[in-house]
Amino acid sequence: MIIYGRGLSSGTSKGTLVSLDELKSVSQNSVEEICFFKHVRQSDFTPSLLKLNKDANKKPKGLITDKAGDDVIDFANDSNIPLVDKIQLDILKEGDRAILDGCNGTVDLSDVKEQPVVTVFLQKGCKILLLRRSEDVGSYRGKWGAVSGYQELEPLEQAMVEIEEETSMEAKYICKGEPVLVRYQDIVWRVEPMLFETQDEPSLNWENTMYRWVEPEKIKELDTVPKLWQAYESVRRSKDANKNR
Repeated sequence: MIIYGRGLSSGTSKGTLVSLDELKSVSQNSVEEICFFKHVRQSDFTPSLLKLNKDANKKPKGLITDKAGDDVIDFANDSNIPLVDKIQLDILKEGDRAILDGCNGTVDLSDVKEQPVVTVFLQKGCKILLLRRSEDVGSYRGKWGAVSGYQELEPLEQAMVEIEEETSMEAKYICKGEPVLVRYQDIVWRVEPMLFETQDEPSLNWENTMYRWVEPEKIKELDTVPKLWQAYESVRRSKDANKNR
């Protein structure tokens, strides 16, 4: 899987990913890895970078972050190591093997597969349908989710197949949102969220054991599949944008 960000220091490197809550942790480790970390205030980085810059044996092979400050950019360029930012960090895991390209702004995770899936929110009035996943499914057993499935067809066509298979309902397409990425073991789900309207009640197949109609905000209180709220927010924003056109 190749992740696209922004290259800020040229060069390429190959290594194992290690997560660092703060870049200053590097100064306390013997680092041969590519380090990924979340942006914090520049003042938190500068003393550690100055110390690290004096010890070539402790410099990482490369840096990945969500947002690079000027001190990190300067450090990467002065050290001649690649730096890529604008990366979604929660799809990276310690131990991943990666090729970092600071020129093209890419992170190549050779052992990670990207799998497209559809997630369909069915709306009835002001409520949406949530389904509790059965013990017979391959992942997230017992969690609450929406209608979902592997994308083997075009997204809209796949969504309609899943609605029929999981609920036997008739529904009208409203909109789709921006994709949401979710890490699961050595897979990154590329979730294509969609919103449909219906007036029916579901008849469940083996994939789910129960259903409930809930106010959207209730999603945040339930034990759901990862990033279900973010997926709903994505379609809600899309629906609101369409109204304003």
